[in-house]
Amino acid sequence: MAETREKPLTPVMEDYLEALFELYSDKDVKAIRVRDIAKKLNVKMPTVTSMLKVLNERGLVNYEKYEYLELTERGKGVGREIKKRHQIIKTFLTRVLNIDTTVAEEEACKMEHALGAGTMDSLAAFMDFIQVCPRAGEDWVERFQVYQQQGRRAGSCRENFETFMCASNGTKTISGKCCMEGKMNLSQMKEGQAGRIINVGGEIRLRRRIIEMGLSRGVVFYIEKYAPLKDPLELTVNGNHVSLRVKEAAEISVEPIDVKGT
Repeated sequence: MAETREKPLTPVMEDYLEALFELYSDKDVKAIRVRDIAKKLNVKMPTVTSMLKVLNERGLVNYEKYEYLELTERGKGVGREIKKRHQIIKTFLTRVLNIDTTVAEEEACKMEHALGAGTMDSLAAFMDFIQVCPRAGEDWVERFQVYQQQGRRAGSCRENFETFMCASNGTKTISGKCCMEGKMNLSQMKEGQAGRIINVGGEIRLRRRIIEMGLSRGVVFYIEKYAPLKDPLELTVNGNHVSLRVKEAAEISVEPIDVKGT
């Protein structure tokens, strides 16, 4: 005789298991009783008793009439999963779609039973993605697809953000670097040339150091000379003499101008 497959849980059963898991996880609740569940789900005690018998037969709870009840390990797993689904959906509705909390709570209760495991995994990954990665421009969805395939990868979020910043400045990127048509980085300029700073890139500490030297966006400079080994380079900024390593200069996007900085 062929083995009979167990019927899937109904939404009502999942609601009970989620409620039981919440009570189980509440440190103030010493023992779970029928009246606790009835109060939480706003149903009558006989209704709770009938459902507990069904869940007991399925091996999801241990229940004897007039006794305290407890979730089995399998029941805890189902309850934990439903609770997780609820929180992910509710967070998405409130934080991403800006849905009212009360409405989001009600909608999450409906949606948590309808979405498949694959959809929930993707939604969970998306929520994680938007928390750890800044906005990545028009190709945000494509960036998320890469994130799904590769997971968290060191530096990838920063690269996404730099790509977005390049795009917002009217530039394009090549190998993760900002490149501007008709423009260049400071290390590409020659002795005797003047220019204007468009953007300062690099790590936060390096950017701070460069800006403290007076090399911020919009500042005009003049290349005095390069050292004999082409490193460092000497330039004049607002009448001040500044020495800059070529590696540092490569992080500064500039545009050549005809006027000599003083």
